[in-house]
Amino acid sequence: MRYLFSPQGESVLNRFIARDTLLAFDFDGTLAPIVPHPDSASTPTSIGLAMKRLCEIATVAIITGRSVQDIRERLGFTPKYIVGNHGAEGLPGAVSSGTKLAEVAAWESQILAAREKYKQLYLAHKE
Repeated sequence: MRYLFSPQGESVLNRFIARDTLLAFDFDGTLAPIVPHPDSASTPTSIGLAMKRLCEIATVAIITGRSVQDIRERLGFTPKYIVGNHGAEGLPGAVSSGTKLAEVAAWESQILAAREKYKQLYLAHKE
């Protein structure tokens, strides 16, 4: 077995990875082992060191269901991107979550109003 971060492995990586290559990783179960209590999850030191080296040669993103703030404290390295809450925060170029929440609230109002309208039409037709 060849190890990715051995001198030979790094040599191969450097030939194939351009600075604009994006490497994305999940946290729980990928960079950190699954643990009985999710609040105790963290990146093992050896993986954190390897990821620091990887961040030097490629663009690294972490994609997780956790919040950006929560995951940042657990990594042990600093990737270029952290996309948290299943994509609700941290997407490059995305609008702020406050704007998203306002937009979702507007959609909810429209859906509830339409539901009420069709409910009234149904009841009127049923009579």
